[in-house]
Amino acid sequence: MSTTTSAYAALEGNDRNWMIKNSHERHLLAAERLFLAEETVSELYMVIEGEVALIDERTDGTRSIVFTIGAGNFICDLEFLSGLPALVTAEAIVPTVLLTISRQTFEKKIREDSQFSANIYRAIVFAGAERMHHWRAVEKLYGNSINIQKNNIDKYDVPELAEKINAFKRMMVTADQRAIHNGGSMPNEMECVVRSAIVEFTQFMEELIGTKSTLSVKIKEAIGEEIQCELLPYTTLAGTVDRFYAKPRGYAGDYLTIMQIYENKPCGVGRIGALLDECFLALPAAQAVRNRRQVVGNYISTAIKNNDAAVTEITSFACGPAEEVFDAFSILLDPTLLHANLIDIDFEALAYVENRRNKLKLNANIQLFRENLMILVDEPSRFDIAPQDIVYSIGLIDYFSANFVVKLIDLAFDMLKPGGRLVLGNFHKSNPNKAMMDYLCEWRLIHRDEEDMHDLYLKSKFGKRADDIIFEAEGINMFAVCIKPLLV
Repeated sequence: MSTTTSAYAALEGNDRNWMIKNSHERHLLAAERLFLAEETVSELYMVIEGEVALIDERTDGTRSIVFTIGAGNFICDLEFLSGLPALVTAEAIVPTVLLTISRQTFEKKIREDSQFSANIYRAIVFAGAERMHHWRAVEKLYGNSINIQKNNIDKYDVPELAEKINAFKRMMVTADQRAIHNGGSMPNEMECVVRSAIVEFTQFMEELIGTKSTLSVKIKEAIGEEIQCELLPYTTLAGTVDRFYAKPRGYAGDYLTIMQIYENKPCGVGRIGALLDECFLALPAAQAVRNRRQVVGNYISTAIKNNDAAVTEITSFACGPAEEVFDAFSILLDPTLLHANLIDIDFEALAYVENRRNKLKLNANIQLFRENLMILVDEPSRFDIAPQDIVYSIGLIDYFSANFVVKLIDLAFDMLKPGGRLVLGNFHKSNPNKAMMDYLCEWRLIHRDEEDMHDLYLKSKFGKRADDIIFEAEGINMFAVCIKPLLV
């Protein structure tokens, strides 16, 4: 169960700035422990990249994940404040970056700044209360452990669930055996069976635990975890799905995963892995990711044409592989007409883009910035660039709550020149593959609809509804466009 409220986000800007300036970074490898249960939490830890699990380790050797802590959240903040030993073990799930503040520095600030003291105590108590509320709700549903046991499927009152799972597993085994008897390659008729079965199962999942499901969130989570546990040995044979699940860069949709979807070249393990990957890459959600690249690339190209031979200035938040930018340059006769500022926190993503930029001799046209947007929204002065024609993000805001997105919109508003445009992409609530993304890939996103996007802009410095909402061909990814007024 992930935390939902960020104590850090609830603080005022001055408080956040102090925390950033008075902390240092600590890096954890995947599976590296931060501290053990019964140890004293000697520093205040906040996740800025990656994810940390709080684990209940029992005397019989079993381990249960109580919570997962993502970016912007403190780890065992109540234990830090109270000085009591931790009740759980903290362990990085993926490569993780923390900000840490020593007890001595923190307590000095508390003594000297009563307003900071009141603000941070209030933020931490509210976040802790919400975590306790979620834990008690789960405890009532599952008893003393949130682990879902394999033989408990029937209790969800979904009699066809076990039948569907078992039928899918039998089909996977049959497909593998057919490949063995066919010299290692899958017979064409069996490939058709597998493709149809995967489409059918993703539709079943969506109806059962997707957006329109009438089951409670807790029951959907329990069923989703059960399906994942049963099918994981098969789904992770698919190269792209396995990368989503493994999260080698700390989050599901990293630059290389997105590139694998763009390139649409199935890969996998064993005799059926590549076929399973092909099936995933053919799903509407994956096609929508490919389509959105084209939508943004075309939007940039159109803006250049309409800019009367002046240089078009663009900025991408969380640029990833930035293929849409390279697409725009590929059709430009005069590359000096476009200047791109590409921001990402992932140094590997920036290195990938830098390599492509250098090979194409676009060094003067593309500028790279390694920045954490969670920090940049509070310290915009550190990012000094010319007024922008377009600021955009393709796959960013659907990872974040509305409060942070509004701050990001405000940052973009200040970066734009009058008449400039902010373009924000988000997965739509109508996504027919949401359940599959959530539970099999662990690619969990905040899905929004048109009114949600309008509301984000209304709460921002724009103070108005989006001027346009554009959909890619599948109708799954939308882009909300808002124009900065000429007179502000």
